[in-house]
Amino acid sequence: MSLFLQPQVDASTKAVIGAEALMRWQHNGTFIPPSQFIPIAEETGHIHDLGRWMIHETFQLIHVFEQGDIHLPKLSVNLSVRQLFDEHLIDYLNMLFERFPIDPSRLNFELTETVAAHHSDRVLNRILELKSLGIKLSIDDFGTGYSSLAYLVRYPIDELKIPREFTMQLEENREYQMVTTTIVAMARQLGMALVAEGVETEYQETFLRKIGCDSMQGYRYAKPMPLDEFVIYYMKHARYAKPMPLDEFVIYYMKHATP
Repeated sequence: MSLFLQPQVDASTKAVIGAEALMRWQHNGTFIPPSQFIPIAEETGHIHDLGRWMIHETFQLIHVFEQGDIHLPKLSVNLSVRQLFDEHLIDYLNMLFERFPIDPSRLNFELTETVAAHHSDRVLNRILELKSLGIKLSIDDFGTGYSSLAYLVRYPIDELKIPREFTMQLEENREYQMVTTTIVAMARQLGMALVAEGVETEYQETFLRKIGCDSMQGYRYAKPMPLDEFVIYYMKHARYAKPMPLDEFVIYYMKHATP
């Protein structure tokens, strides 16, 4: 397993303002997509170990960035329903905060809308615990199947992610344009940030920027990439201009990273 990063960029300046951490499995020189190995991990029960590994690597990477004066404002990682309801989650996070002292506001957990729309009391209690640690929260794939918006008012959510399915339809489907515009306006009224996923064309970028979308993520800017490539990309597109040279960063990372 390895950690890949996909940049998230400012809608106006194209500066890197965050990244999403993604899991990749390389087997016999070939990368196996998450759509194939995640369902198997869920069936066999290994998804719990993989989820903890992802959180550990995310903490460690934020810590190394901060120690190296690389100011990446946000690093997002998906949190599954099994992880969210893990009775040991908060203890595990507190242990990681002790091991890797980081600014918790740079850590962003992404919850799917499916998780947010069910088990409301359990979700709310766990979200409040995560927020008490200073961690930010996003709703991923917003608008893909649930009509109730009550949880948006009830939960202290920081960000909504416009799904790739919506973004890909913007050029040809007026209905998706209207729905996306409504999502952006609603998020603005609720004081939430926005990230549009799957941005690939100039039309999509222009439309999203005009309706007020904060930031974007997609192949128009960069594909998910390994750490060394991400650092190079970041140094070219950073909003903050104090990253260390790549060779120094690699030496620092190898020195401070744990297996």
